Amino acid sequence: MSDEQGQFILNVRGGARICVPATTDQITPYVLLEQEDWFEDEIRFVRHWLRPGMHAVDVGASYGMYTLAMARAVGRSGRVWAFEPTPGAADHLQRSLELNDCGHVELHREAVSERDGVVTLAAGASSELNAVVAAGAGAGKLIQVQAVTLDRIAASQGWAGIDFVKLDVEQHEFEAIRGAGAFLAADSPLIMFEVNPQQGTDLRVLELLAEMGYGFFRLLPGPLVLVPFDQLEPLDPYLLNLFACKADRAAALAAGGFLVQPGVADAPVSAVSAWAAYARAAPYAKDFGADWPAKPGLLSRGDVRTYMDGLAAFARYRDAGMGAATRVAWLIRAHQSFTVALDSAATLPRRMSYARAASELGWRADASAALKPALAPVMQDGASAFKEPFLAPSLRYEQLPAGDRTADWLRCAVIEQYDKLRHRSSIFEGTESLATLEPIRGMAFCSAEVERRLQLERICRGLQSAPEPAPILCQRSEENLNPQFWSGTERVVRLGHA
Repeated sequence: MSDEQGQFILNVRGGARICVPATTDQITPYVLLEQEDWFEDEIRFVRHWLRPGMHAVDVGASYGMYTLAMARAVGRSGRVWAFEPTPGAADHLQRSLELNDCGHVELHREAVSERDGVVTLAAGASSELNAVVAAGAGAGKLIQVQAVTLDRIAASQGWAGIDFVKLDVEQHEFEAIRGAGAFLAADSPLIMFEVNPQQGTDLRVLELLAEMGYGFFRLLPGPLVLVPFDQLEPLDPYLLNLFACKADRAAALAAGGFLVQPGVADAPVSAVSAWAAYARAAPYAKDFGADWPAKPGLLSRGDVRTYMDGLAAFARYRDAGMGAATRVAWLIRAHQSFTVALDSAATLPRRMSYARAASELGWRADASAALKPALAPVMQDGASAFKEPFLAPSLRYEQLPAGDRTADWLRCAVIEQYDKLRHRSSIFEGTESLATLEPIRGMAFCSAEVERRLQLERICRGLQSAPEPAPILCQRSEENLNPQFWSGTERVVRLGHA
């Protein structure tokens, strides 16, 4: 990246500042302007789990969202090694490390592969998608970069007790792991590696790690807990990452409440009374639930009893004081109950409750599909939803009181969550967010992200030329970290300058 090209310095979740290209045509700047975080739930787990003094490795660091999250979590008493071979992305990452005073992060401007030497990198418009390719193959600009093995780096730097390794090298994971055989045999980190069901998961990666004694897990985005990954279970098409670790690391994670061991999450006994306590405490439920039953009546239909059991199970799951395995068991029970109840009667409340449980379990496609038929009813007349208890479709709306504008709350809650669930970012989805979100634009309950999504799509589709200073975006808040960009006062800086 040349010094003549402008850069944005953006605030992101977790308290870091990141340097990215001053454009909305690339994935990372667009996503960070839109969501003020990376779109993967796993980055929240990294912040949640890593502790001061830990050691982490980021292979395929790109602009450094994971690197910065790791660096802040492990603190100055910890260490982070980041590998990024693309010159422009590495320049930006170096600037971000300086901005955040990350002297405990060591940046390697090299690719990671199965042997030391030189490899060919296909460099496209978005550096996040740059990939090692065979010489003479690949589309876009081809550049030669130095490659190293993790085995050599581990030996030369005396790595010991590495806690976490993140691998995101665009289908080059197998080669990177082959070059880390000695390191991974001697050490026992938690490994996060990229998969993509829509492009075909490279099963060789799982086979190679399994041979080294690693078991596999996936993240539940609601409780931020790792659970066993079943290779025979259908994959959610939105799944992007899996985790792998040996038995000793799994035991340590389980002891800390970050992982559920296979066979531990047994189905608990129902506790219908938990729903009443939850409904009294949740801000949204206080405004909707005046006539909601605390439990099913004596003569209630079977599907009503099943649905109420699901609500009670979800209420128990939301008790953070319980152990991880018990919480996960309650969440699974809630999802199972909602599935049965929704099959019996596909009411709007049941759709919302099912979508909430499914999304917390990581079944994003199912959650999105459940909410889609609710879009038209909530815009026309959502009053029927008030007659049956329901879960807010997202944590944000669970904590947001509706007051006397219950219909507007319902419209915003359903439409906003549907739009967030159905794609990882609006940069990947044509103009669909415009049509979906425009009906709720400006409503009091909408998050700042709704306005950011709409404006970014309009900018990218040529419908507006620059950010427009909407009131919700012109002041800093927990939901809006970069008012300087949206108010038009953003100062474009040059790489290497303040």
